[in-house]
Amino acid sequence: LAMTMIEAARTGYDQLGMTLESLRTNVGLMRVLGETGRYGEALDVGQRVLDNIAATQTPEQTLLMAHVQRNWGVCLERIGRFADARVAFAAAEQLYATLGLDESLADLRINRGLVLVQIGRVQEALALYDTALLIYQQHNLPLAQAQTLINLGEGRLLLGDYMLSLQSFEQATQILDTLGQLADEPILLRQLADAYLLLNLSSDALDAY
Repeated sequence: LAMTMIEAARTGYDQLGMTLESLRTNVGLMRVLGETGRYGEALDVGQRVLDNIAATQTPEQTLLMAHVQRNWGVCLERIGRFADARVAFAAAEQLYATLGLDESLADLRINRGLVLVQIGRVQEALALYDTALLIYQQHNLPLAQAQTLINLGEGRLLLGDYMLSLQSFEQATQILDTLGQLADEPILLRQLADAYLLLNLSSDALDAY
């Protein structure tokens, strides 16, 4: 259904001669293809978009390129092409920075950090998470702050910084409690329990589990 709606939107834009808007529908198409495991097709769609953008871009075209590069990175990460994913995310990050889109820039740093964790470069990932957290705080985005704190906690747990990990998880808990955000709670509780267990706080770990 989603792909049918995207195709209908593209057809409508084409009939109206709205070339950029027609191209932009491919960002959604890449997302749908990626979510359904059709990563190769998603990468091909992204390439077609880039091939149709002029060498000298308007801000709108630059934003479209950034979205494509980000979606590319997500697909590449999911098929284990971590080096290529890092390149795509870095390209998207540079484009978002050019446009002054701080929130998107922070999102990209989270994406890059997740890839770095996958290849064992956890300390570098933590540095990216810290800069993303600062941006989310400056823009008053509490849910993004909580999710970043969870990432920080997971990274610190991998490095054996158990107390710092626990602090990150507890800060995330406070924010999620304030928001009444239930979707992230099971993940956070499991991570909290792991941290408690590693600190020999067995009773607290059992409660969290």
